[in-house]
Amino acid sequence: MVDRVMPAVVLIETTSGRGSGFFVRHDTLVTNVHVVQNDGYVTLRKSDGSTVNARVETRAPAFDIAILKVATPSPSQAVIPIGSAKSLRPGQEIVIIGSALGTLQNSVSRGVVSGLRTSGGATLVQTDAAANPGNSGGPMLDRNGSAIGITTLGYKNAEGLNFGVAIDHARDLLEGRQANLGSQNGLADIQAQTRDSESDRQQQQGDQQLRARIGQLADAAANIDAGWKRYRDQCYKAPISGNYDRPWFAMLAPRGMPTDAGAGCPGYYNDMESSAKQFRTLMKRAIDDARRANVLPGTARDLLRTNRLEFDWER
Repeated sequence: MVDRVMPAVVLIETTSGRGSGFFVRHDTLVTNVHVVQNDGYVTLRKSDGSTVNARVETRAPAFDIAILKVATPSPSQAVIPIGSAKSLRPGQEIVIIGSALGTLQNSVSRGVVSGLRTSGGATLVQTDAAANPGNSGGPMLDRNGSAIGITTLGYKNAEGLNFGVAIDHARDLLEGRQANLGSQNGLADIQAQTRDSESDRQQQQGDQQLRARIGQLADAAANIDAGWKRYRDQCYKAPISGNYDRPWFAMLAPRGMPTDAGAGCPGYYNDMESSAKQFRTLMKRAIDDARRANVLPGTARDLLRTNRLEFDWER
């Protein structure tokens, strides 16, 4: 079932962050209003890595549901059938798919229905299935692969307490039966308690992810250090101006290296320069992901300083 529906789930990239969404028709997707925010167009990144633009056609803040349209749909696009939350029972097994942390695309988790709740006229599916920042807008599925909810909320400082808005509201919107889209979020009474949960968890998990990635990058930098020492011992012994955490960072700075630095061992120099540029790409990606996860700048700065990786990686 997961293999069948996975191509219908996408990562949504907006000007303010990332979330999830899923195709319910060849040209139509469902996600959350709080994922698309005020953007008129968003980028969809599919499971095969390809991207396509989509227009935000309808916003229903009362249910935190947004409907997206693709201008040039593919006739072979996988879709997820729309089920119903009305017949759900506590203990029934469900599956959640989404882009955890906004980077781990098509992450799958499983749990049970904990109960059905109402908030501001919206029906919510409560579940213990793991949902992380970035999962918002992704599908909640029954064991047959039909959507029964749209992942929407997580409860602050509580484990195993997550919510999805019932897919029935999306069906009504798609079929023109829902006239009151609402100017305010009808989930406000629950969101008042969960308001900071997504950003808090995203920041905490972003911290952990950044620490792990910086540790890996520090190991990679140590390997480049060894190559730099061989290069300096064998190929170029003249002074190099500038003060860097690691001397080979000079290769990444404008006019950081003398023009004749590669003359002695051009092949070796080019390999070193290529390794340095690849390292910069990985560092920039790690910092960009940390920024999207709301990791505090001071945290990132301390990690770079501790691991001797301070540099203007945005160059």
